This record gives sequence, structure tokens and C-alpha cells, in this order.
Amino acid sequence: MPTRHHVLAHPAPPPTHVPLQPDEVSGIDFRHACALYDAGDLAGAADAFGRLCLTYPDRPEAFKALGYMLYLQGQYENASAPLLFASLLDAEDPTPLYFAALSKHRSGDLAAARDIATEARDVALTSRHHAQISTAAQQLIDSL
Repeated sequence: MPTRHHVLAHPAPPPTHVPLQPDEVSGIDFRHACALYDAGDLAGAADAFGRLCLTYPDRPEAFKALGYMLYLQGQYENASAPLLFASLLDAEDPTPLYFAALSKHRSGDLAAARDIATEARDVALTSRHHAQISTAAQQLIDSL
């Protein structure tokens, strides 16, 4: 399994790994949730990240991680809400928007997928650190 800091850059095939960055959310609790993820326990990791969301409602890292875990479990209809909330908390990171767009696409809401992917692309274009997300979001838009 790749490290948790690997960033997915392409919309297809579906990601097998997503970026997780604690940014000092809760130290031990976040490391425990990441350890569950690293051990392949996606359901346990999702539960742990969900608890972090309740404990730290102002920390985008917890919501991003919860959304990523739900996405990886194929819970596309549930994944978009924490990802969109994370994007409200961290408007400079297009990654949760991109995964929310993928989630909407996989759940069949193509109009929402296009709108969210367009927003992800636009956010990524303003940052030199997210060029891969910009390209991936454009590819998703083109496929819709």
C-alpha cells in the first residue's frame, strides 16, 4: 500500500489511495485513524475520522479524511458532504472538491459532478501546487 501522502492525479481508474495530512489536528487521535487506514481498515478509519469531525468541527483535515475514507469504501453518496464541507473550511485546496466531483459522478449526479469539477479546476488554477488536480478535473469535465 502506498504512503498516505501520495496524491492521486488522474480521475480514472478510481483511486486506491488518497492524501491525508494531519496538520496537527489531534496528534494521537489522528495518528490512530491513519494507522487504521494504513492497516486497510477503511471502516474503522472512517469511524475514527468521523469522531474527529465531531471533536474538531473547524478542522478541514478531519472532514477531508472522512470523505476520502467513504469514497474508498464506495459510499459515494455519503462521501461528497464531508468533502464539500472541507472545501468550505479550506478554500485553497481543490483536492476535496475533485473527490466530491468524482463521488457525484459515481453516484450518477452528472450535473453536480460537472459543477463541482469546474470549481475544483478553477481553484487549482489559482495555485501552482495543484496543477495535477487542475488537469484531472478538466479530464473529468471533458468526460461528462
